[in-house]
Amino acid sequence: MNVLIVYAGRYGQTAKIAHRIARVLETRGAATTVVRAGELPASPDLERFDVVIVGSSVRFGRHAREVRDFVCRHRERLDEVESAFFSVSGAAIGGTPEAEREAQRYVDDFVEETGWRPGRIARFGGAVPYTRYDPITRFVLKRIQRKAGRSTDTSRDHEYTDWGAVERFAARLVPIAGLMLA
Repeated sequence: MNVLIVYAGRYGQTAKIAHRIARVLETRGAATTVVRAGELPASPDLERFDVVIVGSSVRFGRHAREVRDFVCRHRERLDEVESAFFSVSGAAIGGTPEAEREAQRYVDDFVEETGWRPGRIARFGGAVPYTRYDPITRFVLKRIQRKAGRSTDTSRDHEYTDWGAVERFAARLVPIAGLMLA
C-alpha cells in the first residue's frame, strides 16, 4: 500500500506530525512518501498512491495556501482514493469549548473552500516555538498564550501536540489503507 502525506507548516510541528503518522503506517507495512506541499512537482503522479493524507498548520485563521492549492488542483483524485486531513493549530490545544469550536471552524472553512470531503479528519494542537519567532510574532503569541493560560516563557519553545492522539489517528487510517492491523 502506497501512502502519500502532503503537508505545509511554518515552524516544523506539522512536519513532525506528518512524519509520526508515516512511522505508524510504516510499522504496519505501508510504503510512505512524506513531502512538503511547496516542494511537490507541478504535476505529481498521484495515481501511484492508494491513500493520500494532507496536513496543514493554521496561521491567522487559515490553512496554508499551498495545501489549499494542492487540494483544489487534485480534488478529483483525492475523491477517488482513500484520503484524510489533519489540521494543526493553537485552538486545537483545546481547554475550552470556545477553542474547540474555533479549531473545528478552521477545518469547516477549509472543507468548504476546497470542496474536498476527506474520509477522516483530525485536529491537533501544535507548538509555540517562541525562540523561532520574530519579535512581533513573539509579542502577539505571548499575549494569546497568556489569555489562554499557557506558558509565556519566551526563552524556550512549548510543544502542545498530543502524540497519542496523532498515533491513534494514524492507526485508524490502517483499515482505510487495507493494511493488516499489528
